[in-house]
Amino acid sequence: MKKLRIITILFAVLFGLTACGSRGNNGNGDKNNESPTPESIVLSFMERFAAGNIDALEPMLDDTLGGVDFRRLREIITFTRGGILDYSITDRHVQLGQVTYDVSIRHELGYASYYVALGMGGAVSAFVAQPDSFTLHVGFDDGPRDYIIEPITVGAGTVWELGGELTLPAGASAENPVPAVVLVHGSGPSNRDAEVFGTRHFFTIADYLARNGIAVIRYDKRTYTHGAGMTRAFGGNLTVWEETIEDAVLAAQLLRSDPRIGSVYLLGWSLGGVLAPRIHASGGDFDGLILFAGSPRNVMEIAVEQFAAELAEFDRMGFGHMTEVESLRLSIKTLAEIFDGLVTMNEDEAKSTPLPLLGVNAYYFWDMEVHSFERYAAEITVPILVMQGANDFQVRADTDFAMLQALFGARDNTVFKLYDGLDHFFLPSIARNFREHGEIIAMRPPGMRLGEDVLRDIADWINDQG
Repeated sequence: MKKLRIITILFAVLFGLTACGSRGNNGNGDKNNESPTPESIVLSFMERFAAGNIDALEPMLDDTLGGVDFRRLREIITFTRGGILDYSITDRHVQLGQVTYDVSIRHELGYASYYVALGMGGAVSAFVAQPDSFTLHVGFDDGPRDYIIEPITVGAGTVWELGGELTLPAGASAENPVPAVVLVHGSGPSNRDAEVFGTRHFFTIADYLARNGIAVIRYDKRTYTHGAGMTRAFGGNLTVWEETIEDAVLAAQLLRSDPRIGSVYLLGWSLGGVLAPRIHASGGDFDGLILFAGSPRNVMEIAVEQFAAELAEFDRMGFGHMTEVESLRLSIKTLAEIFDGLVTMNEDEAKSTPLPLLGVNAYYFWDMEVHSFERYAAEITVPILVMQGANDFQVRADTDFAMLQALFGARDNTVFKLYDGLDHFFLPSIARNFREHGEIIAMRPPGMRLGEDVLRDIADWINDQG
């Protein structure tokens, strides 16, 4: 990916030439002598470039682009990104007499953003591959990819603006609105694809759902984009409201303001699943919730459990006497004691109690205790889909999934899906303990994707809601 990023930047430097002069010939050859629209010029340019009809580009170019070898440019682009399958205009800008169009190109290997600029005479004055815009396609290769990807901004106009994308099925319109999903991340900083250990689950989910008639918003997490700024603003007293909840609510509102969107759902992975009821009650107002390896427990309790499992493996392997392991043991003991006293703390005590291993104050988890899962779960009336890997060592099927069954099992609009042999990432695992789980994650090849059975269950459940 680093090599692709460098190549993309080179495209912008070498081929992003802007000119004032114009040949004044758009090359469309309009028989009725009617002036072509700027959009038709751009589409004609893209049609010729995509087909490799470079000679036909010549009459469309501004004088200053005469030295650009478009044949070689196309060769480089298609070699690094795959052939051009289709393209679409996504936006238009006008500045100082120059009209610029954002163009999204679907390559065989993924998606990329470009822009085409037109001078005052209608000649093409720039063709630029936008840096860092390439999204490698890791979804399914079979079947049509009948959708577009539009850039969106979550929290536009605020200090915490987040970049993101709306994956929209073709044919979606105000007359034919489609259901949509907001994808909510798990713990820690994460980009819009939820990229971790080489997997890009949120992109895979968006790709599959869009090809099955369901729009998806995915966006970079606030701690990913604004980590340093959030540390300055909140220090150790960050809460899940600033980290996750507010942005999920804003994303839902963004979807509801789009006339092409009908019902709106939330898919919360891990921490996102833990927070789903609170997000719903805090303004998300979803038409349904998908708890994707979620839990009704406080995340601090789960963290203590995971650290304890790791410690038990060190002891089993005979490393319990090591200084580092003893230090871990003491930290886990401190964490467990603080968690046991969390419910009796007041706000000021929680803000002034630092936590070992976790990098935040107790206030982060105190806030979650005050706004507990069960507090909001009792008020949920919308349909729920609970999904869990049976071999998950982070959110456990025998504990968390069982608790969710106890909470929601009596409802007639809740569906439970437990997947044998899948872990917290809904990927195959034969791990027998927490240590093996970590080893399997470390050894997996990058780019592994969710199985179609999991993806189909998500799509079918949403489409079944009507």
